[in-house]
This record gives sequence, C-alpha cells and structure tokens, in this order.
Amino acid sequence: MALVVYLFVKWLDGNDITRLLPNFLASVFYLHGPLYERESAINGVAWSLEVEIQFYLIVPLLMAGFNRCAAGLRRALLLGGTLFFGLLSQLYIYPYGPKWLMISLPNFIHYFLAGFLLADLHQRNGEDAKRGRRWDLLALLAGLAVIWVLLGFGHFYFLLPLLVATLYLGCYLGRYTSRLISMRWIVIIGGMCYTIYLYHVLIISQALVRTASLSSLARPIWSDLLIQSLIIVPFILVICGLLFVIIEKPFMKASRGRGWRLGTTQVPIDTGR
Repeated sequence: MALVVYLFVKWLDGNDITRLLPNFLASVFYLHGPLYERESAINGVAWSLEVEIQFYLIVPLLMAGFNRCAAGLRRALLLGGTLFFGLLSQLYIYPYGPKWLMISLPNFIHYFLAGFLLADLHQRNGEDAKRGRRWDLLALLAGLAVIWVLLGFGHFYFLLPLLVATLYLGCYLGRYTSRLISMRWIVIIGGMCYTIYLYHVLIISQALVRTASLSSLARPIWSDLLIQSLIIVPFILVICGLLFVIIEKPFMKASRGRGWRLGTTQVPIDTGR
C-alpha cells in the first residue's frame, strides 16, 4: 500500500511513472536492492524491508540449528556471530563492499542475531528475572554508550547491536525504565512505528515544500529544526495514526489466533512485525 501511495504522489508531482514501473515491481517483490544495487526509487526506506525478508528466509535454518544446541553453546554462537558480522560490516563491507552488499543481509545480520540472543534470554529467564534499579542503571549506561558509539563516526559500530540489546534488556527489567516504556502514549507511538517508518519521508518532503519559507539563515540551525519539528511532527503522528488504524491494524487483528480462512482451513499469518 505504501508503494502505491508513493507512486501516486510521484505522479502528482509530474514524474513519468511508466518509467518507474520496473522499480515499483522490483520493490513489490523485495528485489530492488539486488536488481538495481540501490535503495528503492519508489520509497527509499523500503530497502530495509528487503533485508528483513532475506533474514526471514534463513530463520528456519537458524532455528533448526539452534534448537539442536545447548543453551550455553547457542548463546555463545549468537554472541560470536554478532561480533563477527559487526566487524565484517565495519571493516570490509562499508569501506570496500559493492553497493548491493551494503543494503543486503550480510551487512545487517548482526542486528538480527543480537535480537535472537535477546529473545533467547527472555524466553529462558525473562518472566523469572527480578526487576530492580540496577537494571535501570544498566539501561542508562547502555543508552549513553549507544550515543557515544554513534558520535564516534563508525569506530565502534560493531558494538552497536549488543549495546542496543543491552539497552532493551535494561528497559525491560528496570524498575523505572519498564514503567517509562509502558506509558500509554509511548506504547501507542511504538505500535505505529512501522507505519511512521514507511510514510515519514513522504510527509516530511511534502510538508517542507510548504514550510521551508519559515527557515532563516540568520537563525541557528537548531532553531529552524525545532520550528520545523513542532510543525511537521504532529502531522506525521496524525496521518500515520490514521493509516495505522485503517490499513495496518486490521491485518494485525486478522493475523492473531484464528488467522485467515482459506476454504475450511485456518492458516495463521505473520504480518512481519
């Protein structure tokens, strides 16, 4: 649906969409990166969905292997794989790899492996783990470490997946951080994050055409950024909230429990969230 909306807006902006149809079809089948070796010409952020699909294709193989491993070995493999692919990405793929490799699974699999590790820890210990302020401190330190790595301009990017996983762990088990992330408005926005991700570039680009005149070279850039954010962010939340309720939420409900009915057979569907 998002690709159709983006294509329609490009048509309204005067683009020749017949020339974009091959890009559209490639994006629909999650093949734009492999075929064109660049982000989608329809919706640039859709490249990450192609990486997700590549990961989903190998999940059964990963699960088959991990289910045969003892917990300690499985977690060691996940930890080692996260570090290995993080270093591979930082030291080879980004500096020397071709463009198609930069937007493919080998360049991001360490984030998925860190998620696997976090899910494994939660499944085995999550419900029994005791919440406490020490986890709040861990979340704070991990959050600061994430900012430090991002400001380091790539020197320690290979650590980012594990630091983010540690931040999530601390937020889940922390006494105060768990309350923070459970606040209703945060949960609501978090639930809409997929819709916000898909449409935010389109909304921002269309809004900036109309609000750019409010910026001034005489003001600091942070001042203009604040003004534009105060104007545009509410539009993003409102529009994406409506799209979430109208488009995404019905599919989420249909995928739970009963699934889609095909003839007389109930087939559970995973929405990919």
